[in-house]
Amino acid sequence: MTSEKQDFEKFLEFRNLLDLESENFGLNHNSRRLHDDANSESKKDIPFVLFSACPTDLMEIAVKDSNHIQWIKEHSTITIQDYEINYLKTSKEHFDVDSLILNDDFNGRIRQYVEYYENGFIEQGFTFPMIYGGGRDEPIGLSLGRITMAFWCFLYFFKKYYSKIKFSGNIDLRIIIRNSDVLSLTGFKGKTDRDGITWQGIYDTNHVAT
Repeated sequence: MTSEKQDFEKFLEFRNLLDLESENFGLNHNSRRLHDDANSESKKDIPFVLFSACPTDLMEIAVKDSNHIQWIKEHSTITIQDYEINYLKTSKEHFDVDSLILNDDFNGRIRQYVEYYENGFIEQGFTFPMIYGGGRDEPIGLSLGRITMAFWCFLYFFKKYYSKIKFSGNIDLRIIIRNSDVLSLTGFKGKTDRDGITWQGIYDTNHVAT
């Protein structure tokens, strides 16, 4: 006997974020449009990274309101240990039926986006710079250093965001790496020198995790 799904679980199911075994897991109208650099014309499935946060008690937010959009733009830069990070490096905004979508435009290709739903759901999707390489005879790398920093920025931002919209409750938080079987891990093995830690890149030897 299975219990009835809660509203937020139904929404996650609608977003293809509930069933790990589904062939459409992680796919939506934004993530399907993500492109990488080297294989932008390829018919192969492009790997990408998703971060999502969903209140377990869904809300009602006027995400298309000009004040809401302005607040997001004003908080698009995050300072961590004196480093300023442009977290929402996007240049275009779109309105869907019940959401606000911000995405970049790199030579007509989308490499990252952030979507805000009226129910409080947030999703950020990336290809580059989390995933890079993949030219002819080159591996495709997933940078653990970059994805870790991006995730901390995501946590930092949504803490301020949910405080701003006065939400207090539980959050369903997910990290998804789609088509990860083609990726080689990078940025997890480094050496220390007088300039600090130098992380190995995708083209360094012995970069593949086993």
